[in-house]
Amino acid sequence: MADWLKVEPQILRFGGEAIRSVQEKKKRWDEAIAGPEREVLDVFINLPAEQKKVAREVILALAKASQAG
Repeated sequence: MADWLKVEPQILRFGGEAIRSVQEKKKRWDEAIAGPEREVLDVFINLPAEQKKVAREVILALAKASQAG
């Protein structure tokens, strides 16, 4: 049906507004996270699960120490 109507299948399933909402949220995320933070997140995403766990624990410990100090 999507081919017949010449629209993306997602539009038929979720509607155009839902697709636009997702695109807007992605755009905001891309604009908010840039430079070094983006580089770190890209590397983090590709880490194995065990290393992600360690990185998370380190970040949470740094945040806790920052709040205490």
